[in-house]
Parts: sequence; C-alpha cells; structure tokens
Amino acid sequence: MESSLQKRILMALIAVLLTIPAIFSGMVNLSEAAPYPEHDITFVVPFKPGGGLDTQARILAPFIKKYLPKQVNIVVENHSAAGGKVGALKVFDAKPDGYTIGILSPNSIGLLYIRGDLEKRNPADLIYLCRTGHAPYMLVLSARSRFKNIHEMKGERVRFGGTTAVVFQAALIEKQLDTKMTFITYDGFPETAMAAMRGDVDVFFFNWDSGIKHVNASEGKLIPMFIAAATRVPEMPNLPTAKELGLTVERDVMGVMAAGNMVLAPPGLPVEVRNTLEKVVQTAINDPELENRMQQANYTMKPTLTPKETKEAALGIYATYLKHKELIEAVK
Repeated sequence: MESSLQKRILMALIAVLLTIPAIFSGMVNLSEAAPYPEHDITFVVPFKPGGGLDTQARILAPFIKKYLPKQVNIVVENHSAAGGKVGALKVFDAKPDGYTIGILSPNSIGLLYIRGDLEKRNPADLIYLCRTGHAPYMLVLSARSRFKNIHEMKGERVRFGGTTAVVFQAALIEKQLDTKMTFITYDGFPETAMAAMRGDVDVFFFNWDSGIKHVNASEGKLIPMFIAAATRVPEMPNLPTAKELGLTVERDVMGVMAAGNMVLAPPGLPVEVRNTLEKVVQTAINDPELENRMQQANYTMKPTLTPKETKEAALGIYATYLKHKELIEAVK
C-alpha cells in the first residue's frame, strides 16, 4: 500500500518537473518578444494622390520611419471615395495595434459626425498624434463663372465645389451672401480645381497652402476672391480678407477656417504602442529637415501641437460643427 502511494507521489513529481521547461520556455519567449513595430505601417489618405493630404503624408512618412525603434516602411495608401468617408472609416475601424494610422481633416470628420455617417463611432475616441499644416482657407472663383465677384452672387444660385472638408465654409457663404447653394462633392482638391477651370463650378474653398499652387498654375482660370484670416497674407498682399469684404467670421469659425490636417490612429491603442507613436510622430514633425521639406512644398508646419493640444483643437472644431449643424445640413 505504502509502495503504491510512493509511486503515485513520484509520478506526480515527474509530471510537475516535465512542465517546468515549458513554463520557462514561455517566459523566455515573452522576454524576447519583438518590440513594436514588427512590420510595415499603413498610412491612410482619404483622398486621391496629388492633393494636400496626400502630399503631406508622403513627405511625412520617411520621417516617421526615421524615428521608429525599428526601420519598417510607412506605406501610404489612398482610400478616396464618398468625400473622404471611406478613408476616415478605414482609420476608425482598423485594428488598434499601431499598424494603421491616417492623415485626416478634422473638418471632414466633423461633417461626417453631424451627418450621422460615423454611426456610433465617436471622434473623441481617436488617438490624436499631431497636426500637420496650419493655413487659412481662401475662396476661389472660376474665370468661366457668370459671376465676377462675391457680391454678384447675392440671391443667386451658386455652384460650390469641394471635398467634405469645405462644406461648412460653403454653408457660411450661403448664409452671409443669401445665395442658393448647390454643393458638388469631389474626392480631392485637384479634381475640384480642374472642375472650376472647366466652369463646372462657380467657386470653391482651398486652404492657402494647397490652393495657391493651383491658382498660380491655372493661367488666370482661377481667381482668388478673399482669404478667411484676420490679416492679409504677405505672399498675396492685394487679396482682401473676408472681413474687408463685409463678411463676418466668428472666432470659433476662424478656427475651422484654418484647422489644418491631423495624423490619427484608431481608438483603443495599447498604452505602449500609443506612447511609441506619439513620441515618434512628435519627434518627426519637429525635425528641421521635415519643416524644410514642407516649406519647399508650400506647407506651413508651425506652430506644431502636442497630442493633447491636437485633440483639444479637434474637439473645438467638432463643437463648432454641432453649433452650426442646421446651417450645414441646409447645404444641398
């Protein structure tokens, strides 16, 4: 009997001993787990190649790669459809593992939010990494339009072109000029500029950084009307501000008019991955060489924002969209 008990105890000890190598093996694997990132990172752009967001993403991508702990590739992917909705949802719904980031306009997100296109997704849940670019919008007139200035548009039907990022601006113009606005959506600013040069639309809003390049290359087919800023821009001193033409731009609206673009990640990132991305992206946007590259492409990086400041700026924009929801929804 005693012998039988001793055998059972011995067998139990052997079983325990046999599991020890497996336990230690698991511990070694955990300690040797490869740090983030292990493979390429997708950088989503919600519009077609050639526009402002696309250009900024392609300039920024190698600098993000430069400061990552491991030199994986940053692969820019264009997901352009539905005025930026497809690209935005691509970022929202991506697996929160740090392998998908995106460059989005908070204006586009604000519009999708108040229109219900985000469904139950909350923009406040996104991870805000930085702001890229900070420039006011300007109103541009097609030389083929029947209008010669903004005052001729009062009470008239006006064809307004653009991406979802400028629907709010269109709504403001419609209200202040008492026009009847028809908004025609395009999947990028280059397409909008081409439409205006053909005479398919009367006016459109461009942010200054992207817009001035198209204006200068249009051979007089695109005519700047005003800049939505507190002061005139030095590069075009004869271009009046909106206020100088009698248009009222409230302080919160002025923030929307110069919102810039933002680099974002999906909600729910693990803390370690989030910390790594924040540090990498912030280091990248403060790299003097990146600033030089952006300036060469006519984009203004300063002032840069921390992740916290970027989120606060975005939430302020979304609040302004909610405040003017009825005005925006009236744009057809």
